[in-house]
Amino acid sequence: MGLRGLFVLLLLVGALVGVLFLTDEKPKATDTAAMSVLDGRSLGECKRIWWQFPDHQPVEITRTEKGFSMTEPLVDLVSPGYWKQIVDAWTSAQLHSTPIADDEEGRKRAGFAPPALALVIEYPDGRRYDVEVGEPGPLGGTRFLRMHGKIWEAGEAVFESMRVGIDDMRDRSVFRNPPSAVGELRVDRRLPDGKREVIQLARDKTGWRLLAPRPGRADTGPAQRFLTAITTLRVDDFPRGLVRWPEDDPAIVIEVKGALGAETVRLWERDGQVFGRLPGRGDLAFVSDNRQYSQVFVNAFDELRARILFPVANVYQDVVEIVVDPGVGRDKRTRLLRDGIANDWRLVEPVEIPADVTACNDLLQAVNNLQVVEFVDEEGGKAASAEDPRYGLGPTRVSVGVRTEQSKDLTTLWLGAAVERDGTPLVYACRSDEAESVVLVGSKPAEMARRSWLAYCTSKIVRLTVPIEQVVLARRATAEQRVFQREKDHWVLKGVEGSRDDVGELANDELRDLVGKRAIDVSGDEYRSADWTLDLARSDGDKLISLRIFDRAPDAPLVVQVTTSPVGYEVGPRLDGELRRLWK
Repeated sequence: MGLRGLFVLLLLVGALVGVLFLTDEKPKATDTAAMSVLDGRSLGECKRIWWQFPDHQPVEITRTEKGFSMTEPLVDLVSPGYWKQIVDAWTSAQLHSTPIADDEEGRKRAGFAPPALALVIEYPDGRRYDVEVGEPGPLGGTRFLRMHGKIWEAGEAVFESMRVGIDDMRDRSVFRNPPSAVGELRVDRRLPDGKREVIQLARDKTGWRLLAPRPGRADTGPAQRFLTAITTLRVDDFPRGLVRWPEDDPAIVIEVKGALGAETVRLWERDGQVFGRLPGRGDLAFVSDNRQYSQVFVNAFDELRARILFPVANVYQDVVEIVVDPGVGRDKRTRLLRDGIANDWRLVEPVEIPADVTACNDLLQAVNNLQVVEFVDEEGGKAASAEDPRYGLGPTRVSVGVRTEQSKDLTTLWLGAAVERDGTPLVYACRSDEAESVVLVGSKPAEMARRSWLAYCTSKIVRLTVPIEQVVLARRATAEQRVFQREKDHWVLKGVEGSRDDVGELANDELRDLVGKRAIDVSGDEYRSADWTLDLARSDGDKLISLRIFDRAPDAPLVVQVTTSPVGYEVGPRLDGELRRLWK
């Protein structure tokens, strides 16, 4: 092919492309066997939709600046969930041609005399769809539709999606700002005693900050849950008729600032229900079930308060170190440590010894219960300071430090003087890094946290897995010695005739798994030398374990110490008597 022929061919191709590009002709709907109900458009792009069922009020939804709003039979925002259901059904609906003619007889046959549903859909470009929905199709799962001068079949969803009550079509969310769009939240609520409490949160680069009642950090988890609980409040009912609003102050005032603007809701509580006005919706009245009130303004509120002092989601799983410093001139410092949730607690200060599981769990429960009961204010509403000697948060304070597995540093709480409010015993407290914010906490968890380090020592003194075949006693004052041992089938006291099977029972039933009653600090001078010793051994004299025994007074229980342990233990009355009888 020469250049001239190639040039002519290119001209023909270009002309054909131009014709195809400029041509907007479509087959007539009456000549089409199948097509989209809305010509491939999304119902979500329309500017107005109107529909009516027989013997029902017409419904109209119009696009506004705030989204889609109902304009008939009342004015309100549309429920996003139900609107999506309608949009999806009509956007995806397909028309299929039928042999039924669009005449009087055909319309009667397909159920259009009158129609089961009439619709008008309008788009911003002027395109309008007039649709009538008739009876179900002969095979089920479809409906007859009349549009474009023709009778079609379409999926049943186009009809069922429109069967929504007027109240169901209304948006039941109280706030327009979703949790992710909120930058600041303020909740002012009336407490049962009539006082008011304010919690105000603001989002920053690191998470959430507490602005009220005291500036400080807020635990991210509870703060986010509190925010979500507030901003996802739902309307349970829209009251009919005239609403008589209370003259007293609202029980709760909520202020939300977010990407969609500022919103304020005032709520009153009456007869187990919460009611108020919807922001930005013409002050429409709404009612909310009291269960939402409890979940949001009691449970979520209390969880947020609970994490102000110790921001730990689960103390039993997350905490790996606890340090209790009893203050100047008091007991020794307590430091408990574990390598992870799967590992046991151990006491590492002031001595190293396995820790008692129950005592550690009690301390964790106390840490969990050290929650803000009240924020302490000076006259004029000024925050109280830890420097004020009245609060006992000076050198004599007790410090409780907690560290989680994910943290390198301790979070420390100071416990100060006791006080009573309305018959309730409380204790002044503050975070070590927020000394300008004094609070009141419960007395019981504070007392539990103040316990001596001795309470955390394991009570298991001896734990042997092999039988004891010899018991050797030696008294320091007289150098007297007694040897009990197993010979054949009986226990005997060496050098004395007769059976002493009672000693064998004591050794293998009691001493082999010896448990103390109370830990004793044996670091003092009075415990420098034991009154007598007791060795547990095999038959050949191979020593299994040695015990030091302190007889402080005839009416005082014996104190038993394993020679390798830094702690001694008082024994119970029965064991005390049996040990003393070894010398008789």
